[in-house]
Amino acid sequence: MYNHNLLEEKWLQLWKTKQVNRFFDDKTKPKYYILDMFPYPSAAGLHLGHVRAYTITDVLSRYHKAKGFNVIHPIGFDAFGLPAEQYAIASNKHPGDWTDKNITNFIEQLTAFGFDYDYQLSLKTTDPRYYQYTQWIFGQLFEAGLAEVKEIDVNWCAELGTVLANEEVLIDSNGNAVSERGEFPVTKRKMKQWVLKITAFAESLLNGLAELDWHQSIKEMQTNWIGKSEGVEVTFDIENSKETITIFTTKVQTIFGVTFLALSTSHPLVKEVAKTNPKIAQFLQKQAQKTTTVKQPETLHDGVDLKLKAINPATNTAIPLYVANYVVEGYGTDAVMGVPAHNENDNFFARKQKLPIITVIDKQERLQHSGQFSGLNSQTANTQITQMLVERQKAKKTTVYKLRDWIFSRQRYWGEPFPILFDENNQPHLVKELPVTLPALANYQPDGSTNPPLWRNQEWAKVKQGNQTFTRETSTMPQWAGSCWYYLGYLMLINNENFWPIDSKEAKDLFERYLPVDLYVGGAEHAVLHLLYARFWHQFLYQKGIVTTKEPFKKLINQGMVLGPDGKKMSKSKGNTINPTPLIDSHGADALRLYLMFMGPISAALTWLDDGLNGMRRWLDRVHNFFHKENIIKETVDQETVYGYNLFLKRSYEHLEKQELNLVISQMMIFLNLLYKTKQLTLAYAKGFLTVLSFFAPYLAEELNAKLGMEPFIVHAQLPNVDNSVLETDKVKIILSVNGRFKGTKEFAKGVDEQTVLKAFKTDPEFQALFDQPLARVVFVPNRIINVLLKSE
Repeated sequence: MYNHNLLEEKWLQLWKTKQVNRFFDDKTKPKYYILDMFPYPSAAGLHLGHVRAYTITDVLSRYHKAKGFNVIHPIGFDAFGLPAEQYAIASNKHPGDWTDKNITNFIEQLTAFGFDYDYQLSLKTTDPRYYQYTQWIFGQLFEAGLAEVKEIDVNWCAELGTVLANEEVLIDSNGNAVSERGEFPVTKRKMKQWVLKITAFAESLLNGLAELDWHQSIKEMQTNWIGKSEGVEVTFDIENSKETITIFTTKVQTIFGVTFLALSTSHPLVKEVAKTNPKIAQFLQKQAQKTTTVKQPETLHDGVDLKLKAINPATNTAIPLYVANYVVEGYGTDAVMGVPAHNENDNFFARKQKLPIITVIDKQERLQHSGQFSGLNSQTANTQITQMLVERQKAKKTTVYKLRDWIFSRQRYWGEPFPILFDENNQPHLVKELPVTLPALANYQPDGSTNPPLWRNQEWAKVKQGNQTFTRETSTMPQWAGSCWYYLGYLMLINNENFWPIDSKEAKDLFERYLPVDLYVGGAEHAVLHLLYARFWHQFLYQKGIVTTKEPFKKLINQGMVLGPDGKKMSKSKGNTINPTPLIDSHGADALRLYLMFMGPISAALTWLDDGLNGMRRWLDRVHNFFHKENIIKETVDQETVYGYNLFLKRSYEHLEKQELNLVISQMMIFLNLLYKTKQLTLAYAKGFLTVLSFFAPYLAEELNAKLGMEPFIVHAQLPNVDNSVLETDKVKIILSVNGRFKGTKEFAKGVDEQTVLKAFKTDPEFQALFDQPLARVVFVPNRIINVLLKSE
C-alpha cells in the first residue's frame, strides 16, 4: 500500500508552488463556466454533501480543461447569516471574526481534497468590496420602482429579534409556530418592510424556464411557485350594504354550486368586522400564531361565520360569509367562493360548518342544477357563464399569480446595510456613495423591541446633511441578497483583485464572454427560492443592459444526498454523520473522491458504506502496483490492448459527456483488468489512462505520470484522441444463454445467421454438454446473443 499522506502532501505543495490551478483569461479557447452553489462557512466545516458536489464539478472542470476549454471554476462563501449573529450574541464578539476563521478552515479542507479552484477568484459576501455591488443592484431596483417600503404581515420572532421567511418557520408538537433555528415562538404582526417586486417579472420568469436545461421536476417546482392562473374575478354584492366581495376563480362554471364565501384572515372586511365582533377578533389572534404556509392538518379548515350574507350573481340567492384559515393570504383577492362538491378544501370546511353541498357537474363533465346552462359540457359552460356575468358587469377575465413580492428586510445585524436614508418626512433617498459599511456594535443582543440592532448605534444611524437630519435604514438585507449575483462577482475579479465595477466596460466584456454559466451544481433544496431570486435579479440586470444573456444558469444538476450507513439522512442527533476530513488521513483524498463518484448516479441519494471506501482504496493500490511493475512499457502492444484502450477512451468520453461519472470509473476498472492480463502498455496509452484517472484521483495520477518520466503536470494534459478505425471490426462476439443463464461467448463474422451460430456452439467441445437435451425454443438477436431454451425431462 502506497503512503497516500506523503504523496498527496507532495503534490499539493508542488501545485501551489507552480500555481497549477491559476486561471488565465485565455481568449483563444472556447469558454466553459462551471459553478458550485457556494457554501455557508459554518464552524462544522465541510460535510460529505459538500465534498460530493464539489468533486462532481471538479471532475467535469478537469475534463473540459483536457478537452481544450478555458474553464472558470471558482469558489466563494455565502458568509452573512444568522449563525454568525448568534455566535456574536453569545460571545459578544464581532461575527466577522468567527466567519473569517471558518472560511480559513474551509479553504484548508477544500485544498486538501485537491479541487482545482483558483483562490484569487474567491469571494465572500461579507466583503465590503463585494457587497457594495449588492447595494448597487438594490439601488437600481429602487430607482426602477421595484423596491418599496410596505406595511405587511410578517413572521416575527422576538427571541431572534427578526422577521423570518415562511420557510424559516416550523410548527411544533403543540401546533404553535416556532423558528427553525432555536424553536423560539413566532407570531404574526404588521411591520414596515422593504419589498422587492418580483411579481413584475412573474411572466418573464415563467417563460424563461423553457430555455433552460434543468430537470423537469425543478422547472415544475418553479412553475408551481409562480402559480399562474387564468380565470375570472366575480363580484358578489353584500346583502343590505353597498360593499362588495370580489373573488377569483378558474372554474366559474361551478358558480351555481356556491354555498358560501370564505375570506382570508387579512381581508379588509374581516378586519373591519373584528373591531366589533370579539369572536372574530379572537379567531384572528389565534391564527396569528401560525404561518401562512404551514398549519396543523386538524386545524386547517377552521373558520367563523361573519354574520353577513352575499348575493350569488348567477342565482341571486343569499349565501353566508366566513373567515377561514385555509384561504391563502395574498393570492387572488383574499377570498374564494365555496363550492364544496367540487373542491376538497371547500368540502372539508362545509362539512365542518354543516353547510349545503350541491353537485353541479356530473360524471360526464356536464352541468346540472345550473339553470339554463344545465346539460352543457364544462368547458362550454365556463365560456357562456363568464360571458353572462361580464354582460351583467359582475365579472372580468384576469390572470393572477401565487408568487408574492419578496420581503427583503431582516431585523438583524449581520447582513448588508441598505443604501437608504429617510428624511424628516420619512421619505427614502438612495445613498450613491458605496459601500455603506456595517459599523461595530457594543451589543448584538435583541432588546425585545422591533428595532434592529443597528438602531442602537445612533451615531451611525443619524446623518446630518446641511440643515436636515436623515435616518439610515437600520434593517439589513436577507442572506439571499449576496447569493443572487455571486456568479458575476467571480468574473469581476478576473485581472482585478478589487472587482471591476459592475457597470464598467471591463465587467460587461467579461459577462459577455463567460455568461451564461454552462453548468451549475447544487442541492435540490435551493430549487425554488435561491434560483428564482437569482433569475429575477439577472433578468432585471438584462433589462438594464448590464448582462447580455436572459438567464444566468444554462444547465443545472442537483446532486443527491449522501445518506448515513443506516440509509437515513445524516444528522448529529441520529449519530450517523460521517466527517470527511479524517478520511483523508485514513484513506486519502483520491480514494474518497473516487468512492463518492462511484457510489451511483450523481442525482441519486446513496447510502454510505465503509466497505465501499475500503474497496476504492484497494483499487488505487492495484493501479499503483501495476505502474510499478517491471517492463510494462512497450514500444508496441498487442491488438487486444490497442482495442481495449480505444474502447476505454471512447466509452469514458461518452459517459463524461452525460455526467455518468460512476460509469467512467467502471471503464477504468475494466481497462485495468485488461492491463493486468496483457501486462503491456505504451507510454502514450499510459498517459491517456492517467489523464482520465486524473479527473477523479489527481494526486496518484500525477505521481504515476512523474514515475514514468513524463512531463508534469498530468492535470494539464490534453485528451488523447480515440482511434475509431481500431473499433471498426467485421467481427462480433455473440453470447450463448441457456435457459436464461449466461454460458459464454464466441467470435463470429458480423451478420452471421442463426443456424451457423447454433451449430458452432453445439459442436464446440466447451459447450457440447449443454445441448444433451432437446431444444424447446431458440431466440436469436443478430450480432448479440442466442438464447436457447431446453425441454425439461
